[in-house]
Amino acid sequence: MLAHDRKWTSEALFNILDNAVKYTPAGGNIQISVQIWEFYVKINITDSGKGIAEGRQGMTAQP
Repeated sequence: MLAHDRKWTSEALFNILDNAVKYTPAGGNIQISVQIWEFYVKINITDSGKGIAEGRQGMTAQP
């Protein structure tokens, strides 16, 4: 059993995985792992795509 906001979690995971597929070149790798901890679940998603420049990480979109 996992307590979570189903809509938000689905949307967030879809966006992350969609970007991983879009920006990982042919022959690249996408790895997904799940760790179940006592109070939460940790989902790691890594890919061999170009990534996000460090200076743009954590920024919100500008209109």
